[in-house]
Amino acid sequence: MDALTNAKFLAGTQGRWIASQGQYFKAMNGTPGSAITGPTTTSFSTTAALFEVENSAPVNSNVFVYPDFVKLTIVGVDTTTAASTFNYCGVLDPILRFSSGGFQPISPETGPVNVLRMNNQGGATTMPQANWHFGAIVLNTAGTNRLIMSRGVAKVGQTTALTVAGDQYYFSFSPAYDVGAGAALSGTLPAIYRQNLGVVCVPPQSSFALLTWYPNLTAAFTFELEAGWFEMPSYPA
Repeated sequence: MDALTNAKFLAGTQGRWIASQGQYFKAMNGTPGSAITGPTTTSFSTTAALFEVENSAPVNSNVFVYPDFVKLTIVGVDTTTAASTFNYCGVLDPILRFSSGGFQPISPETGPVNVLRMNNQGGATTMPQANWHFGAIVLNTAGTNRLIMSRGVAKVGQTTALTVAGDQYYFSFSPAYDVGAGAALSGTLPAIYRQNLGVVCVPPQSSFALLTWYPNLTAAFTFELEAGWFEMPSYPA
């Protein structure tokens, strides 16, 4: 095997072992076919996000949240006054920033809602500590120590709509070598648009948000979601 194949095989093997220990979680929207309304932000804003994950574990705990992937499948398309662009910016912040809006697939305090803990056979029954929100989300003011971790464009739209029903936006949180297959960033037929946000570690009482904005958007797209993440201890070097 070449180095890239070996690296992907090793990562996959580690992922399966972590899942077998009950440290991997997945979440979806409430009902297949139901839709979540996205944001309509037309310019960069530090308080408007498409999704956000918070680590609700106590600040002195050793539970760290590692997002694995987020997949959004378009159900209803947006409208625009002119060609639009799916801009995004990933921000890690050592504070909890969620304020209002969107859809929450889990409640860490009361247990999973539409969340599956992978193969927790006889292990601990600790509820997930990750607190996810998706859709038209309003965030609290960013902290002074926020860290901008990624910036990109997921798709460039046509003049009538940015999205197409059946489009999939796949955001992975992988090492730099795993960038996915290259593809055009525009199109009028359903397609998969892959973006790698890089490895992200969310410490206790911290958050990661994907800020998004769409010039010329006049009505929001709607989507179904699927997300996966790890919850694991972090050890000093």
